Parts: sequence; structure tokens; C-alpha cells
Amino acid sequence: MRTLIDAIEHEQWTVNDWRIQFTLSEKQLHLIKKLSHVEDWYENQSVIDDWMVKLAVCFYNVEKFYESFGYLPQYGDRLSDEDLGLIIQERTIDGTSKTITFVLSS
Repeated sequence: MRTLIDAIEHEQWTVNDWRIQFTLSEKQLHLIKKLSHVEDWYENQSVIDDWMVKLAVCFYNVEKFYESFGYLPQYGDRLSDEDLGLIIQERTIDGTSKTITFVLSS
């Protein structure tokens, strides 16, 4: 079962053979909880689906940034569109599993 508390990934989220995944910061999770109208917000499928759409936009921005500049966005960069503005709070690189995790916050 997918939740918003765990690292969130999608099979198509890869850049140069590295898997990209996202984790939401404690601050962001608190904000989602505060705005949610359901008790089990972190497991609620409609909340998760909404955030998967937002994270797909974030991945699109990561992918296009890499295609344009040849390197990935870093700490402090903001991944945004008209409705979204999440900042990269942290970036973790795991060479063993070829995974890059971006921690996002508002």
C-alpha cells in the first residue's frame, strides 16, 4: 500500500538510468494533514492520487531541467508550475540502488 509518509516513486521516473523518488518533508506532511478533511489522510487514496499528480509535475520539471542543463536540480531549487511551488529541501543519492531522493517542502 502506498502512503504519503513513505518515499514516493513511479516506474517511469528515471533520469539517465537513475530512479527518482520524492519524500515530503515533515512541514509539508503537517500542512497536508491540516488541510485534509479525512482522518486517514496519509493513506486516503484521493489524497494520494492528488499528490501523485503534483509529484508527476515535479518529476517533469526535474527531467526537463536535466535535459536542458545536464545536471539535476539541487537543494534550494523550486519545482513549480502555476499551481505548485515545492522547494527541494534535501537531495539524497544512493549509488548502490541508483536512486536519487528529493525531499520536498512548501
